[in-house]
Amino acid sequence: MQREHYHPRIEGFRTFVFERLNADERKAYERLHHVFYYERRNDFWRASAMEKLPALSNATAMLPCGEDLSMVPDCVPGVMEQLQLLTLEIERMPKVFGREFADVEAYPRRSVCSTGTHDMASAPRMVGGGCGAFRTLLLRGARPWRRSARGCACLAV
Repeated sequence: MQREHYHPRIEGFRTFVFERLNADERKAYERLHHVFYYERRNDFWRASAMEKLPALSNATAMLPCGEDLSMVPDCVPGVMEQLQLLTLEIERMPKVFGREFADVEAYPRRSVCSTGTHDMASAPRMVGGGCGAFRTLLLRGARPWRRSARGCACLAV
């Protein structure tokens, strides 16, 4: 961090202080947050990726996979497509805002898919541990670990 510069808090709009701002101040903070975390880093991320990732990809016969979850600059999907990197698709962490579960049939052809990650509860624990949304999904006819039409073994509804 640079001293004497302002760095907005990640998701500061979920804080008590944000709630106390008036509507204009909230909009200003949201815009500053978006510019700082998404727009400002786009060119830097793209240039860094195009400098480093081709060398990494060419150093092995393995198919590289990019962890493109959470807060990613807008250029990430295009860079990954250009370099033909596999995306990481997590069913319980959909990339579409507002969705509880991802649509596994809509995953890109070049992707690695999973129902969860190392820091999420396992599917059996979710069913037995009080995760109502997951239990509801199963009761609606989900068949855990069924292979989708694309051959991806994941939770399919």
